[in-house]
Amino acid sequence: MYSGKSTDYQQQQRSQRPQQQQYNQQHNNHGGGGSSNSVSPIHIEINKELLRRGENPEALLSYADQMGQNMNGVNVATCLNRLSKAATPRSTPPRDVLLRDPRFLCLVTQAHSLLPHCQAAELSIMLNGISKIGVDPGPAFWTDSRDLSLVLLPSFNHNAHFVQFLNAYGRQKFNPGKEWVAAFLSASYPFLPSCNARELASLLNSLGNLRVGGVGREYLESLRNGVLKRLERGEMQPREIATCLNGFGKRAAWSESSSCSSSSSSSSSDPTLTGTAATAVDQPFHPGLPLLDAIAAASLPVLDYFDPQGLAGLINGFSHLNYCPGCGREEGGREGRHADEAAGEEEEGGVHRFSSPSTTTTTTKEGGKEGWMVKYVQAVRRAMPRFNSQDYGIILNGLASLGVVPEELSPGFLDQLSDLAAPKLGGFNDQEVGAWVVGEGMEG
Repeated sequence: MYSGKSTDYQQQQRSQRPQQQQYNQQHNNHGGGGSSNSVSPIHIEINKELLRRGENPEALLSYADQMGQNMNGVNVATCLNRLSKAATPRSTPPRDVLLRDPRFLCLVTQAHSLLPHCQAAELSIMLNGISKIGVDPGPAFWTDSRDLSLVLLPSFNHNAHFVQFLNAYGRQKFNPGKEWVAAFLSASYPFLPSCNARELASLLNSLGNLRVGGVGREYLESLRNGVLKRLERGEMQPREIATCLNGFGKRAAWSESSSCSSSSSSSSSDPTLTGTAATAVDQPFHPGLPLLDAIAAASLPVLDYFDPQGLAGLINGFSHLNYCPGCGREEGGREGRHADEAAGEEEEGGVHRFSSPSTTTTTTKEGGKEGWMVKYVQAVRRAMPRFNSQDYGIILNGLASLGVVPEELSPGFLDQLSDLAAPKLGGFNDQEVGAWVVGEGMEG
């Protein structure tokens, strides 16, 4: 059981469940003809037709416009979910065309009006769809969804509900506040052991993006243990491996910077407390060497299957966690380490450094053995023609922060970098230009 005051919170929430009815009554002025989510033949038929129209934006919007206020929250959630699968940056028509379509904007307005009448399933699907498409309905939409979900959280009974909610707030960078975070952690904690690889990756990614305080050590350890179990079973795909690692890395980087800037305001030494009972600043959390070893080992045979975003996530996570796989100088937090690993540890300049027997190989040409970083740089070169400016920036910065000189591991790296990245410099921001300059200087 999650020890962050969850029992008291759950008791409080059970006593507050009647508030949903009061919330609905206070917001009834939003509703139209489709304001009720009661099951009726027309709503069932509308949903069937939406599903029949697949992921075709024009077909979906045309039908939604035709049905108008006859749609209930389930129908609107279904339509937004289908649209979110079709409206990608490379979709045809482009996503920005959808965002300007008055029928789509009307659908988003209708979604807001139906929020008070939604239950957990349609509410989570609705928010996830809107955030994936990339439209911002405005601050009132997000605060209304937060207020309603705060009442509904104890009734969430599927992993997907928690994942979709956190995904939506993470994409939107919407901070729902301490009370909501405490409620979310309390309600979702019992479900963590049953999360599959994709769900774990989504939760970690969203927690890394949200940068909210009050996420206790016990919760993060449960996520780590879940990831480690999925890795050991071979259940993680390349994108999920990278997303999990990057999520831990972003979380560690944010916690450390937050701790450095606000350490004087800490009010409690219990790392498991959350919400109003939490420390003012989260304690930095490192997932430990066993997990990082497992990620390095699992990713090594499939590095060529990582897309540019996945390659960026890998190196970004490793660099934030001060772990250089295959470099012979891994360093990491002491959490989660087995006692027998300490034997190979040595102190260097006051910093404990240790190598991982499962991943350490020489990465120089003279060593004659291809280690993790050698194969990573080779995978980067193969994927480089598909890089965008952000991919270049993250990967070059990550390599530099770990002290890796890619030209030494794969001669010709710098020539390829110049040929492919230089023509795109006009679209780089200042940070990405800086990373490119660093990359150009990586000559060993």
